[in-house]
Amino acid sequence: MGFVQSQSEALHQVWRAQATERLLSGKTGRDGYRSDCKSCFATRAKQWYSQNREHVIGRVHAWQRANPERVKAIREAARPRRAPIDRDARLRRVFGLSAEDYEVMLAHQEGRCALCKRLPSKGRSLHVDHNHKTGVVRGLLCFRCNAGMGQFREDIFRFADAIVYLARGGDALEMDAAERELMVGLVYELVGNGNDPSVASRGAPRAIGLDDPPA
Repeated sequence: MGFVQSQSEALHQVWRAQATERLLSGKTGRDGYRSDCKSCFATRAKQWYSQNREHVIGRVHAWQRANPERVKAIREAARPRRAPIDRDARLRRVFGLSAEDYEVMLAHQEGRCALCKRLPSKGRSLHVDHNHKTGVVRGLLCFRCNAGMGQFREDIFRFADAIVYLARGGDALEMDAAERELMVGLVYELVGNGNDPSVASRGAPRAIGLDDPPA
């Protein structure tokens, strides 16, 4: 009799272990579990939500409006956990990069801005710089360099104009235009990118060689 009882108890323990994995807990259920399994409940819940989505969203919004302080506290508590998830999602959505891709690029640049070579301030991260026409990611820039690229509208000729302006200490003259285009063409020839689409709107510069005579 003792053997049969012990075997029954062992089987019951096995059942309880399996129930823990498959069944939902419930105070009114036998042994503290409900009669339906987690998978079935999830299927029904998903179907119910799809049929009552607007109602559920409306109730959530109403609760948030009625409890702004609790909403703020919940969001603040979740911020550390959500930060890397949200960051990875934004990188994928906007730039087609994962957080791992970003870290690889950052390591390749030794943690520094690809232009000024400075380390970002404490608590700040480098911005992803990309070609706004093609979407191709070029590198990681600090805020100032990234903003500067945007202010110049990624126009290589504007940068050339700025170089002449600074060199002259004043206005870049119209007579300098041909020389500026030659300078731009030479730069693209040196880096092997004479057909870059970012300069197409102003006419891609003629690819010139180092031995070509000046125009």
